[in-house]
Amino acid sequence: MESARAFVKKYPVDGFNLGILPYDLSEYQLLKELVAAIKELNLRACLWFITSHWQEIKRTGLGKIVDSASVSLWPSDNKESIENFNTDRFAEDTIKDVVKAGVDLNKLILS
Repeated sequence: MESARAFVKKYPVDGFNLGILPYDLSEYQLLKELVAAIKELNLRACLWFITSHWQEIKRTGLGKIVDSASVSLWPSDNKESIENFNTDRFAEDTIKDVVKAGVDLNKLILS
């Protein structure tokens, strides 16, 4: 935490955008701890993830503790997802999943 405090003192920022989500499910807890540390410094935490990660975001509670969430509309490997990609339905389904993951709709950024 000391190095983070020194960084923020030298480079005043409002927060951090966390954009690399691990594929090793055990590392999501570390990401949650990182968000908690950012919040402890009274900074904003924005979480970026792709549509297929919403269940892990829900399981870890990350969706409820971030200040905002940026979700990339990206199809999964299944045929139905690819066929519906770039449609209103795909975007609507993504929004529903992200809200299920605990993200406040007013804090959602679609990218």
